[in-house]
Amino acid sequence: MGAALAYIRWQALGDIHSKWLQPTTAWTIFLVTTVAVSIICIPTMMIHRIYDYEPLVPIALEVDSSTVSYAAASTVSGAPLAAVTPKQQYYTLDIDRQSCVFFKVNLWLNAIVFKAIPCLLLLWFTIALVAKLRATDEKRLYLYSKSFRKHIKKTTVPDRTTYMLIMMLTVFLVTELPQGFLALLNGN
Repeated sequence: MGAALAYIRWQALGDIHSKWLQPTTAWTIFLVTTVAVSIICIPTMMIHRIYDYEPLVPIALEVDSSTVSYAAASTVSGAPLAAVTPKQQYYTLDIDRQSCVFFKVNLWLNAIVFKAIPCLLLLWFTIALVAKLRATDEKRLYLYSKSFRKHIKKTTVPDRTTYMLIMMLTVFLVTELPQGFLALLNGN
């Protein structure tokens, strides 16, 4: 979605009546992105399972306080714990142990589709947007006379949009690229 927004910013710059700024286009991009991400997430849902388990509680097997063992909650002190308190059901989420290859393929798919491709697209569209902003500024300054250009440089506030875009891109790349790289390494 971030890459789609960067594309829209790049295409709509300078054209307030651009088709990319219309609500129907925004809804179309949103729906296509939602459906695509949902389809790509199907393997992730298929390899994870919800398991029930009994939590381990510490019990002292010896008088010494440095020796602590762990046992299932239903066998504490030799008597069934269910007779004392109602049994609580605990669940955990874990991967299916019989689909190791499928798990590795899923890691690669997530690393490439959800991390690498968006990072590359966002980088490309942000560079294109910054270049378009600079070209627009140069054209605008060229339209003014020489004496007025000097006056504008002294009196106008500098454009902070470019710096903001570069900072957003940097934060996105710093947070997403390492995650994608680690997912690729885990897939080996």
